[in-house]
Amino acid sequence: MILLYRLHSSHPSMRNSIIPHVSVRLVNRFFKKRFWLASATRRNRTFNRIVKKVMFEGDDMIVVPKNTVARRRTVETDISVEDAGARTVLPSDVVKRALSMTDDIFIMDFCLCRKSTGCKDYPVDKGCIFLGNGVHRIPEDFGHVATREEAERYVDECSDLGFVHIIGKNRLDSLWLHTGRKNDLMTICNCCPCCCLWNVTRDISDDIASVYRRMDSVEVTVDAEKCIGCGICTEACFTRATSIKGNRCDIDQALCRGCGRCADMCPRDTITVTYDPASIPREAEALGSLFQFHQSPRRSMVSSLSGPRLMMSAGTFRYLSMNSMYSLISPGSSSYPALTRAEVSFHPFHPLRFS
Repeated sequence: MILLYRLHSSHPSMRNSIIPHVSVRLVNRFFKKRFWLASATRRNRTFNRIVKKVMFEGDDMIVVPKNTVARRRTVETDISVEDAGARTVLPSDVVKRALSMTDDIFIMDFCLCRKSTGCKDYPVDKGCIFLGNGVHRIPEDFGHVATREEAERYVDECSDLGFVHIIGKNRLDSLWLHTGRKNDLMTICNCCPCCCLWNVTRDISDDIASVYRRMDSVEVTVDAEKCIGCGICTEACFTRATSIKGNRCDIDQALCRGCGRCADMCPRDTITVTYDPASIPREAEALGSLFQFHQSPRRSMVSSLSGPRLMMSAGTFRYLSMNSMYSLISPGSSSYPALTRAEVSFHPFHPLRFS
């Protein structure tokens, strides 16, 4: 214990690694109590204020409807999505636009929610994507730094698995990952219907639940003539927005987050989810304004070489081996002469220098 304390106190990177690992153990232990804790915010105003202040202040999480069920309401005109070509603008493109805002992308090797519940229906190894400068503080054994192209493929894979994307500022992630300022980290969740933390929306106080919202322009409607009142939609909805009244589906629009799960499961195509493609860039820009994104040194470090010196942040260095660093410079070239390990200096909060 004394050795652990000394390591924790003496090295910032060790300190940052310990807190997320301890957090994982705590979440695994208390995750099953999340509904009881959420309902306590309705029973006790003081507890509600504390929880909102500590865990949700300033949050804005957007639920992205499933591509497979969402339908466009307008004719697509001047909508441009990077690398989209001439294809239809999809709801998940709001996620891909967010990916285009930064080079700092981290893909988790596990989903904390599914890991904590021991999920058997969906893959545990499909975790969140995190964006922003805060990703350099995430323990490297939690996942890996990814390129934008890899992250876009990953988003498509998660969509194909039936996950619902939830994107935005989630202070909880900044806390348990200990990434520092909350505007340094954007979260892209890939949520299953059984384990998602946001299932507590049905039990948590309304003012906290409001930070978890429907994407702009999304509308959910019911064709009463088709509905037979089977109730399957009520089982699919994790916010309890759907109910059966008069042998017909009724949707509480204030509770509905527009994820599209009910429409996906309806056997008679009774429920329709529609959206305006023009809202995609607006939502992405609104999300981007909540964060401080910086160009990653990973993308620019070779071009920033000046003489035989390479400047790079310590956060990026964590994800490169020493051999990889040496391979960036051609040994023996006239511009960048061969370097030895003795010529490399490194400190957690100072630039890496080749001199």
